[in-house]
Amino acid sequence: MDLSRRRFLVAASALTAGLSGGPLLAAGSKEAYSAMLKSEPSLRGYWRFDDDLVDAMGKAPAKGGGSASFVEGPVDGQAICLVPNQPVSVQNTNHLRGRSATLELFFKLASPPSGVEHPVIIAQTAGQQARYIVGVKNDLSALIYRNVNGDVLTTINLPTDQPIEVGRWYHLAITSFDLDLRAYVDGYECSLVGGAFEFTRRGPRKSTMTLGATTVNGWGSADICLDEVACYAKGLTQSEIQDHIKAAGWEQRLQETGEIVARVEAERNARRARKEQAILKDPALTAPGQPRVYEGQHLAAINFMVGGIGAGAIQFNGKAEPAIWQIACNFSEHRIAD
Repeated sequence: MDLSRRRFLVAASALTAGLSGGPLLAAGSKEAYSAMLKSEPSLRGYWRFDDDLVDAMGKAPAKGGGSASFVEGPVDGQAICLVPNQPVSVQNTNHLRGRSATLELFFKLASPPSGVEHPVIIAQTAGQQARYIVGVKNDLSALIYRNVNGDVLTTINLPTDQPIEVGRWYHLAITSFDLDLRAYVDGYECSLVGGAFEFTRRGPRKSTMTLGATTVNGWGSADICLDEVACYAKGLTQSEIQDHIKAAGWEQRLQETGEIVARVEAERNARRARKEQAILKDPALTAPGQPRVYEGQHLAAINFMVGGIGAGAIQFNGKAEPAIWQIACNFSEHRIAD
């Protein structure tokens, strides 16, 4: 079990069967989708992968992908399929930097990952320095993200509490602004577990955006298909992201996903309520306690967390000294079993 987040799975078999099918399209939806994205003033880069690697904004065409092929995409037209370690790259990415950003795309794993590394969906890196890396966990349980600090990873759990399915198209949007990071799959916000936050303020000044792989050690590559990759200079809202999905002809997908998300949330709330009632009814909650005074060497064992900003907190020791300032991902995460 993921001990940081209770995963309350719901076996909504009928809905799951509907979600795992092929693209849910409306006639002419690719052009409607493209028109909506281009109407957003903050759009900085847009690779449609409709039988080419052209940037629809005319600034930074993608290159590479010598072994790539084009297949039927999730929004009419074509999508690009990449083989392991044969990524597509965009080298001129200075215009994609800013204090706010959104990455938006469709992706599909064409085959299960091999090896022990997490396969990459999209990354922006320079050698071993990263601005961001987004991938799929090797066991397909969730997505995974890191920013400039390679010691801190964030797990992106799907809003349906379901694993990633091989052969199924997903719509993914990740926003970064004001120290905040949010992720949306098929139009609904995901649950994030981990300390890696925004990718807009730090990272290499000059970097290359890669699709399907990265130069950073410790990450893998898989057979993956991508389509309609877009970069914005603002953080899109969930409402705006859902409008894009509707323009793509995915209204049915959006509705079905929403039904599963509602059921997951209802089950989670019910379990929380039962746990709360059990705590409130426990006599130990209101039983009088015994004072305990710590002195001498025992004070060295005390670390009291009093708050903080960013991804960390300020910890005071037993002498009321601010001994640890755990902030801005300047720490390494370690998961401890329950």
